[in-house]
Amino acid sequence: MNKKCNLFFHLKSPGQLLVEVVLSVGLIALLVAAVVPLVLSSTKAMRDQEKVSQASLLGKETLDTVRAIKEEDWNSIYLPLGTSSKGSVNLYHTELISDKWQLVTGEESVTLDGNNFQRSLIIENVSRTGSNGSGEIEPNYNSLRDDPSTQKITVTVGGFGGSPIVLVEFVSRWSNQLFSDTSWSTGQNPTQTNVDFASTPGALLLTSRGGGNDTYGNKFLMTATATIGALNNTTKQADMRFTAQQDGTVNNVSVYLTTASSLAGTKYNYGLQADNSGLPSGTYLSSASSFFNKTGWKTITIPSVSVTAGTVYHLVVQYASGRAPTAANYIDIRDSSPQNNIIPKIQKTDLNQNTLFYSGTVWGIQNREPIYRLGFIDGSFEGNPYDTFEARSIFGANWEGETMTIAGDKVANSLSLMVSKSTAVNPADDLHFTIEDLTTSTKLVDNLVFTNGAALTTGYSMKTYTFSSPITLTDTHQYRLYFSSPFANRINFYRIINVSNPGTAGFKDINWDGTKSLVSRSTKSGANWTETDYIDLSGYYFSLSAASTYSLSGYLVSQTFDATKKAGFNRISWTNLTLPANTSVKLQLAANNDQSTWNFSGPDGTAGTYYTINSGENISSVLSNNRYIRYKAYLATTNDKVTPVLADVTLGYSL
Repeated sequence: MNKKCNLFFHLKSPGQLLVEVVLSVGLIALLVAAVVPLVLSSTKAMRDQEKVSQASLLGKETLDTVRAIKEEDWNSIYLPLGTSSKGSVNLYHTELISDKWQLVTGEESVTLDGNNFQRSLIIENVSRTGSNGSGEIEPNYNSLRDDPSTQKITVTVGGFGGSPIVLVEFVSRWSNQLFSDTSWSTGQNPTQTNVDFASTPGALLLTSRGGGNDTYGNKFLMTATATIGALNNTTKQADMRFTAQQDGTVNNVSVYLTTASSLAGTKYNYGLQADNSGLPSGTYLSSASSFFNKTGWKTITIPSVSVTAGTVYHLVVQYASGRAPTAANYIDIRDSSPQNNIIPKIQKTDLNQNTLFYSGTVWGIQNREPIYRLGFIDGSFEGNPYDTFEARSIFGANWEGETMTIAGDKVANSLSLMVSKSTAVNPADDLHFTIEDLTTSTKLVDNLVFTNGAALTTGYSMKTYTFSSPITLTDTHQYRLYFSSPFANRINFYRIINVSNPGTAGFKDINWDGTKSLVSRSTKSGANWTETDYIDLSGYYFSLSAASTYSLSGYLVSQTFDATKKAGFNRISWTNLTLPANTSVKLQLAANNDQSTWNFSGPDGTAGTYYTINSGENISSVLSNNRYIRYKAYLATTNDKVTPVLADVTLGYSL
């Protein structure tokens, strides 16, 4: 029974077998239909990934060729095809031409393993957060902080059906090289003024002006005051002639009125005129009118006007408007004598300094000292502020002299002083002098006899004491020079002269040596002293030993340095062998491609600035992409006894 049943179940009819076959075929078809799309999709993804990989490789290849071009010649990237055509609208690609990679305009078509691509690159300028190529790269370009030694390269590969591949890289000049100048006596002859590079090999310094007798002290002398002339009608004019001592813009002038108009409404013009063969030109460069009814110093604001150092000008005063001047209603302006032709503060000779008076028909030269002041827009002043003098009596406990602070060592051979005696009778004692170093509390000269009554008259004369051996006044030390005659009395005594000006800034700053020198007085035989910075001892000076002095300023323009091709200039530095107080060294640079256009400038690219940090400064980016470069070194001192010394200059550049 069981066998029959098993046989029954295993023996199937032909119809049943056919059904099973059909079902099997259908099932296989369903499986094939499901698997084939998956296989096809996977194959497409692999092909797309292959294209992306190929595109990425093509992009990297382009960046490699850009680097090769950059290393061959930076300017082939910075100035593509010799132009400044950059940015997204200027497409380039690279090609191997004559065994050298070069830029070519436009994009290129590339076929790789049967796949087609479009490849291009753009070049963009770069700016940094600091000036002259310093700081971090900025996300948005700012032309004011352009870095000519860095460029942004963007390579795009597309055209293969997917999203383009974009690669970005920043490239820079790769090679840093140096120009170094350590000797100015070899190679091309540099251009120089007032500098010396021959006397000390490897050193650049200001030229020596050689030995010669110099003086230190206040030689300006005043023994009388007068007036230029009464401006008591509408035609008369007073003139103060002078040579400008500095470049600058004047916006006020000051004069000293000895007499002032008594009636309101009489205005006078005060202003500057140019020089015409020693006389005023007759036309104001700038002026303003004012009325004053009180005597003393008067300051008049005028429209700003430029003056040039070394040029002769005239400060002219004349009637302007209102009530006409009369013999009872006028002004006159103070002057002094004798004529010194000396600028008080710096003791410089000005042979043009004089007063002139116009009578209404003719100019007359008076040969007296003008008393005037020019005010500059920067707050500085120049002129002659001394408006008053006083004869000072030396006798008994009354001692007097000058306290001074020395700038630069001074070796003195002698001392001179304008001095007289009070009567025909000789004082009962000699005139003694002492020089005390207040810095060290020592005396260089102690109570030596300067002169005596027999050698003097009641009129002032210059007397000189010659030291047995020279004395040295040391830089930065403060000294007091004073005179005494303990046994002279109040009738028969010695007289010296003081000169003074207002005790306000702008006046006391332009008297002898400014506020560094000031009168010293004692009424207790030197037990204590009173010092006043707007009064000076007049008519005294030390004669200094014959010694070299230096030019106050000079410059050197270097030889031309050739970078062999257009370069990026990176840093400038130099070594100051010595840089004494009151001296300076600063530099400017100029670059070009024609070896003839030399426009020197500083770190901001303008002619008014200078490189001043000798340890190193970034060179202005405006000089980049030039082949030739020069520097201009400026040396200066305000103390002609010392000079800065420059040892070398180094310029860093990249090709």
